[in-house]
Amino acid sequence: MKWSYKIFQVAKIPIKIHLSFLLVLAILLYFLITSGFGSFLFSVFWIIAIFAVVIIHELTHSLVGKLFGYEVQDITLLPIGGMARMKEIPEKPLAEILVAVSGPMINVVIGVIGSIIFFILYGPDFFFDVDLENYTFSRMFISFNFIMAIFNLLPIFPMDGGRILRGFLALFLDYSKATHFAAEAGRVMAVILIIGAIFFKQFWLVLIGIFIFFGSKQEEQMYLLRHILSHYKVSDVYRKNVLSLKRTDLIFEIGESVVNSTQDYFPILDGEKVVGVITREAVFKAYYEGNLRQEIEALMSNDFVEINEDEDLFKVLMGMMEGKANLGIVYHAENFSGILTMREINNIYHLMKK
Repeated sequence: MKWSYKIFQVAKIPIKIHLSFLLVLAILLYFLITSGFGSFLFSVFWIIAIFAVVIIHELTHSLVGKLFGYEVQDITLLPIGGMARMKEIPEKPLAEILVAVSGPMINVVIGVIGSIIFFILYGPDFFFDVDLENYTFSRMFISFNFIMAIFNLLPIFPMDGGRILRGFLALFLDYSKATHFAAEAGRVMAVILIIGAIFFKQFWLVLIGIFIFFGSKQEEQMYLLRHILSHYKVSDVYRKNVLSLKRTDLIFEIGESVVNSTQDYFPILDGEKVVGVITREAVFKAYYEGNLRQEIEALMSNDFVEINEDEDLFKVLMGMMEGKANLGIVYHAENFSGILTMREINNIYHLMKK
């Protein structure tokens, strides 16, 4: 996901934070300090507690997913909570329902255990004293867990409730239709939330509604990508007959070949190994600047990923997106075989989507 950055990892699962999550935390910190709920130090501890609960929630999804044989790719913290991204969507209704419901249930468990502990420590008054001036950290912590559980169970993507809804619908429909209906429900509820938030002047809820709307759309698009591309290997779509160059080639020597080619990227070979690539744009720029006797080695870049022609096309796409690379250099038996660009991936996606 764009604008997400790894901060640490737990059980070999990368934990990432989206920049918008930091914005929400900053707004919450400001609200806590200015509204009289507590000091700066109290507010910081509260933020840390929220951070920990969200991670525990997502790790629970991940661990339950592993019980069903699904590998977790990463966890991203978002304004609406978090998102555990699995390398495979559990296309078994019962598995998806159990994986999805496990997160909210761990919040309920934390809330119940906390309630029991504080009931023992403080007695019945702990539950009945709701004076906001005396709304202690313990009450806030317990309330947050129950609220998080309820919010995540709303039947909208990308919340857990949306996945539960899809799992339920998939008992009667195929997963594509179930995903579409669940995503549509998410978008409708997001629009209702945004309109309601604007009407009641709760503008922070507008941000949540926007995230739900686009998160629901992204969830459906990601499912379609995975559903379509997972049926193909790199060997089905990559470009085999490509013009390759040598690092000692001069700009004026390759000019005509580049102009007559439809490629955007030109691999530079050293034996059977690609040591770099040069773009059509870089060649044209060198021509325009008059650097005709310049060796292309000076202009080559390493903006590519190396892939095998037998790899799953969807997994390769995810790897290219993670590495922010638009080009895959394809190998067969350790020998250079061709190139794969986003153009080939988009072509097969749009062709099979119809």
